[in-house]
Amino acid sequence: MNKYLKRNWQQVTLLIFLMAVTEFFTVLASVFNANSLNALVAHNLKNFFYQIIFLLLMWLGVISFTYLVINYTQVVIQDIDISIRHHITQKIEKLSYETFHSKNTGAYVAWLNNDITIINESGLQSLFIVIESIFGVIFALITLTAYHWSLTVTAIVMAFIIILAPKIMDHRLQKSNEVLTKENEQFVSQVEDVLSGFNFLYALFALPMVSKHVRQASLDLKKANVHLTKTQSIVQVIGFTGNVLSQVLLIGLSGFLALHGFVKIGTLMAVGALAGNVFNNLGNMSTYLGSMRGVKPLFSKYDRLLASDESRTPKSTAIKSSETAIQATNVSFKYQDKPIIQNFSYTFLAKKKYLILGASGTGKSTLLKLIAGYHTHYTGTLSLFGKHYQELSQQTILSRILYLDQQPRLLNTTVRQNLQLLDHFPEDSLSQVLLETNLISSLKEAGKFLETHVGEDGVNLSGGQKQRLALARGLLRHNIKIILMDESTSSVDAKTAAKIEADLLTNTNLTVIMVSHTLHQENMKLFDDIIKM
Repeated sequence: MNKYLKRNWQQVTLLIFLMAVTEFFTVLASVFNANSLNALVAHNLKNFFYQIIFLLLMWLGVISFTYLVINYTQVVIQDIDISIRHHITQKIEKLSYETFHSKNTGAYVAWLNNDITIINESGLQSLFIVIESIFGVIFALITLTAYHWSLTVTAIVMAFIIILAPKIMDHRLQKSNEVLTKENEQFVSQVEDVLSGFNFLYALFALPMVSKHVRQASLDLKKANVHLTKTQSIVQVIGFTGNVLSQVLLIGLSGFLALHGFVKIGTLMAVGALAGNVFNNLGNMSTYLGSMRGVKPLFSKYDRLLASDESRTPKSTAIKSSETAIQATNVSFKYQDKPIIQNFSYTFLAKKKYLILGASGTGKSTLLKLIAGYHTHYTGTLSLFGKHYQELSQQTILSRILYLDQQPRLLNTTVRQNLQLLDHFPEDSLSQVLLETNLISSLKEAGKFLETHVGEDGVNLSGGQKQRLALARGLLRHNIKIILMDESTSSVDAKTAAKIEADLLTNTNLTVIMVSHTLHQENMKLFDDIIKM
């Protein structure tokens, strides 16, 4: 958490200053309150009214600065949230395909939402309460010293006891937070899973499964939340008990000092307020320090997974096109110790067209993902234009290869933004690729179509348009030399599917490797070779 505070040090510093001023005014209010009582006991009416006016001004200061602190705290927390999310997403961008898919996407959503809420409530808000409490304690102890040194010594001794006592719960608190964050991940994953099946559940009259699954996931999440709350409440009770005992002891000591003439009677009122300031703040500190320590597993979890790929990232190597596009030699791949591909060898020549056939489960799609560089834990060798995959970065491989699966993913934005992503292409390039992929019938239609909003997951486009748009997105990047089609046209009608396939198979600049169970006889003659697995 420290690195995110450092990144936002200017906002944090200003917030700390506002907190310090608030606590300073609060302590001064206690002093003027005591002075007003002393003036009243001394029958000094003029001084009494002066002290009341100063007291009122102090409380107006407390109210004003409290308002500023509350609002600015939220500003700072949101800025830190943005920093944390930005850091996590930057790390996710560097994950390999395999590492990313080792978790459900719902887990990453939970990291960026549920976990951030926990960090806010148990981490950042707790931290700022602790900082404010520290100033309150320091100012109060200084003021107590001005009344009598024994008050300060007693307060310091009790302070150590209040702070250290709740530490016995640290391990349980961290464990409870760990369990809660895992349950949050599970909840998001299960809800996403059942809601994504709405269509088939609707068709089979099984929609009550949505409520059933969400309820069960909610019950599991409830257990984790309740367990965390129980642990936190024990910490709070420990702090509160020490708080009460300490205040009673300090007020009793001030009464003893007043009876023996060491302090004025008004000191009782000041000590009561200052003791409350010291020990209420210390009670908060002990509770919230425990909460802060409880969020450490969240950051550890991010670091463990997000650092897992960094040491294995190979350097990019420049590659040039050659007669051999892909060379596979004795390639084998296992999934959870189950062999999927065994000793596959083949040479895919550049600009040739290949069809891969085989029964379900024979590794056709897996082979394409190996060629695309998605899977890296294989034996044997794979080469792209003469360079071993181990020498190439994922970025280098994907700059030459476009993988098209059955359901292309589109962003919920315009056609233009789906094509450009992070790049910027001239208008004529965008128009031309739309024409080449038959998304438009003439260049004059390009402007309107580019501004078309595709909707969530491309709902405003037909299946064929989504496939063509995914293809156009790849072809727009001129480095693409190899197209991998994994049942890419199975979700569109036969006529459209045959046309999309024919457009690619007749493109003399591309190497095409296709997996399909829905063969179109009119295109069979366009393949240079058929591979059976």
